Amino acid sequence: MLSIVIPTYNESEIIEESVKEILKLKNIELIISDGGSTDNTLLKIKKFKQSCKNVKVIENKIKGRKGFDIENGIKISSSKFCIFVDADLSCGISGILKVSKELKNYDLVIGYRISKKKRTFLRNFLTRSYILLINFLFKMKIKDYQCGLKGFRKEKILPILEKIKNKDFFWDTELIIRSQKSNLKIKEVPVTWIEKRKSKIKVLRTSLKFLLKIIKFKLLY
Repeated sequence: MLSIVIPTYNESEIIEESVKEILKLKNIELIISDGGSTDNTLLKIKKFKQSCKNVKVIENKIKGRKGFDIENGIKISSSKFCIFVDADLSCGISGILKVSKELKNYDLVIGYRISKKKRTFLRNFLTRSYILLINFLFKMKIKDYQCGLKGFRKEKILPILEKIKNKDFFWDTELIIRSQKSNLKIKEVPVTWIEKRKSKIKVLRTSLKFLLKIIKFKLLY
């Protein structure tokens, strides 16, 4: 069996379509970990829970802690293999299957995005700069830290989760750094990324926040 975790926050427009696609997969457990949605997200996912025995719902009351939501989903998962995927399912089912296949031989499998949509120069520049900076500071060779598709061997990742300090969007980066330093077997796989909605992220403000988190993490690590 494979456990799939979706962190949600105000995803009422797209969550039903994504859940329906995932539930087409066989022998899976779907865990939806909600971070205090204020729209109809919870109402919609609870309907799936009532009709599908393999759907679990977690109601986290604190907003803006994506990493915390993902961790809670991993911790209650029933399988020894677990995948987290963004609510809009931009990686597609094919991305989930790619990561799932590699989990047989690796402890952490990271998707790296091959986007079908041309991004702005500023966003591409900041993304590449972020990756280069992290790789330089921590002696890494990762292609994509923030991709919303990652797979875990549960017994290996649980000790790493206990060490992670940041529970928001920097969580992915800290997870990968700590996993490599703990000598976990890591694999990156390319996934076709079709963005299904406009990003909620404010690029410049978010980039500044990430820069401050990198500096703080480097000093305290």
